[in-house]
Amino acid sequence: MQTVQLLSIRLENADQDYYRELPFHVPEDVYKIDVRYSYPRFVVTPWGDGGERVEEINIIDLALCAPHGEYLGCSGADREHIVLGEDYSSPGYATIRTASGQWTIIVGGARVCAKGVEVCYELTFTHRERVLLRGDLHTHTVGSDGYLTIDELTEQAVKNKLDYLFVTDHNNYDHNGYLRPRPDITLIPGTEWTHIKGHIGMLGRCRPFTGSFHANDLESVRRKVREAAETGALTVINHPFAPGTSFRFGIENVNCDCLELWNGPFTPFTQQCLSWWHQKLLAGARIPVVGGSDFHFEEPGRFVGSPCTWVYALSRTPTDILNALRQGHCFLTSSPAGPTCDLRYGKGEMGDVVEIHPKTVAEIRMGELRAGDLVYIFHGSETETETIEITEPLRLLRLERTPEKCGFLRVELHRAYLEGDEPRPALISNPIYFNEALPGYDVMPAQ
Repeated sequence: MQTVQLLSIRLENADQDYYRELPFHVPEDVYKIDVRYSYPRFVVTPWGDGGERVEEINIIDLALCAPHGEYLGCSGADREHIVLGEDYSSPGYATIRTASGQWTIIVGGARVCAKGVEVCYELTFTHRERVLLRGDLHTHTVGSDGYLTIDELTEQAVKNKLDYLFVTDHNNYDHNGYLRPRPDITLIPGTEWTHIKGHIGMLGRCRPFTGSFHANDLESVRRKVREAAETGALTVINHPFAPGTSFRFGIENVNCDCLELWNGPFTPFTQQCLSWWHQKLLAGARIPVVGGSDFHFEEPGRFVGSPCTWVYALSRTPTDILNALRQGHCFLTSSPAGPTCDLRYGKGEMGDVVEIHPKTVAEIRMGELRAGDLVYIFHGSETETETIEITEPLRLLRLERTPEKCGFLRVELHRAYLEGDEPRPALISNPIYFNEALPGYDVMPAQ
């Protein structure tokens, strides 16, 4: 949703060589501001035999300050339109989370004609609203053992139609200083804390821990994770069952925000992780799951955005993406091409804990289905699993289910990609949880 605010200010000839301040109010829940301005800059008069004379009579500079006088940047009189936001701002302007409150336009009267000038501003506020974004939480560059530069990796992500990308080189933060905001994709810093006994993604902060990465006992590992969490980083236990890089500290011994269930191609080790997670859900745990390509270079079955983590966020800013991932408002697919999924119960969605209410049904929406797809609906017990076979291509499948007891609801879609192949997971959703989880469990319970 967008709202527009119109402002104007009159400058007299006496205002030449002075700066005026024009305040404006940014409302709540705005994540992007477009500023456009106009004024009569040139006057055209006949000149000679059919010619024209163009005279620059007014030159009005533009600069911006956020609340409390925080200076954001200046474009002089070179641009009639600038953008301000957390994920991207026009060159010359700082990226910033667009807090509500009083902002200020700095109006520079570089040249003001004798009769004065009216300067008009159009401010367009883009408000936060639920949007579905595609991304990859786990990639590497030449900053560790990857083969691509950040720019090359980003181009791959854009080519594969991703909306956001985390760069997570091993035990390094230097690469995060080279991430440059772009209007076509949200680039988010990260580090893969890499230990001989296991890997943890620390996402969303340029420097999630201080000192060296190494730790030689479980308590030291926990301190590193706590330190990352205190900076605001999203912490993810990566590929916990993968041979050679399994998480030998014990998943339940380190309290992280999420679990990387799906890493690269779907393998027996991914299935092992899926089975482990499902059993924990049945026991009452609430563990948000995500996926990541773990991309280092092009190889069969592995590319940027495979698997793809689709997230329902309130905007495409890093803060809103991180918040949505932390809450489990996401599902995983084998590629950015889909299929898609949405689970709702009243105002709740996947990842949320909701109270069961009479006459309220859970709604399942799945899109871009193919003939032969198998949809599995898990209801929170070993015996309550539905299977629906899709017999023809469907743009949208809509189902309603009534929860009957405490538990959860989640879905998987299995697909055979080649004729004669066994169907394998193409989509895995996070659950909606009904009522409260069983006592003694938290996200990534520590034991």
